[in-house]
Amino acid sequence: MHQVLGTADVAAPSFPTPPSITGTAQVGQVLTLNLGAALDAGLVTQVEWLRDGAAGPVATLPELWKYTPVAADVGKAITARVTRQGPAGTVAATSAPTAVVVA
Repeated sequence: MHQVLGTADVAAPSFPTPPSITGTAQVGQVLTLNLGAALDAGLVTQVEWLRDGAAGPVATLPELWKYTPVAADVGKAITARVTRQGPAGTVAATSAPTAVVVA
């Protein structure tokens, strides 16, 4: 016996606008990520901060949306890759790079 309890159209996760970073690209200055999408219950959102496109430090809650450049970032641009995953699929988007980080 097979029983269907209910169905609903579930939209795939998306980014109405690309993620973006605000702040000054300087050691010790906080960079803040704008996700480009609302946080939706039922979607898992992950953020990865990148140095010149390579994996950098892992962001952890509660500072997931913020990153403070360190000495290892000097001379490199910072981007953030945001991944959203839900029942209808997975989507990722990367912010435009910051200016090169200065000391």
